[in-house]
Amino acid sequence: MKLDLERRRSIPETVRIVVVHPTPVVRLGIAKALEVAYSPQEIDAHADLSTVDGLLRSDAPFSAALVDAHEWGDRACPSSLTGVPVGLIGAAGSTPCARLMRGRGLKGIVSVTAGAEEFLKIANALVAGRDYFPGVTNPARLGLARLSRRQFEILELMTGGLLNKQIAGQLGVSEATVKAHVSSILVKLNCSRRTQATTAYMRLAGLGGRPATA
Repeated sequence: MKLDLERRRSIPETVRIVVVHPTPVVRLGIAKALEVAYSPQEIDAHADLSTVDGLLRSDAPFSAALVDAHEWGDRACPSSLTGVPVGLIGAAGSTPCARLMRGRGLKGIVSVTAGAEEFLKIANALVAGRDYFPGVTNPARLGLARLSRRQFEILELMTGGLLNKQIAGQLGVSEATVKAHVSSILVKLNCSRRTQATTAYMRLAGLGGRPATA
């Protein structure tokens, strides 16, 4: 198989992939799809991140991780995934944005409804040290590509439910500066309210559009 040959050429001999998804049929289905190019011993399938550290073996650190987007957003990253390439399993129909995801320290995204071949592609890419953001051709349609680094930081904090005064305190800038950035964010995203901007951000991240409220 072509994918298997590509794997043999570009992927190290010692591989360990962790798949984290709360839905058993999804979790096991992804693991089964990866067995086309990886042995079952190279794949750890788990329901949540809380016990991933218990899977760690000093002689076989993780090479890559595929993690449910909600799980990633709701829990702290376990120490065993520090420095590990992580790809999110996003909501069905979510539109990935490469710049947004990279800003969150992630290496790729795949829809939960993707076929087996796409899960193989993202696993191969992550293990080989490459990003995987398929279909990202025009993120500027929602204005995200036009946001500055500071505006991404503020949008992230807005998504967490923080108000302008709280954001200013966390970033060490004036409230007026934050207010100006928020206004610019709304214009660039073509939104009239903060909730519209944060919802767009969450959906593009594959998190289902569930921003926190202050």
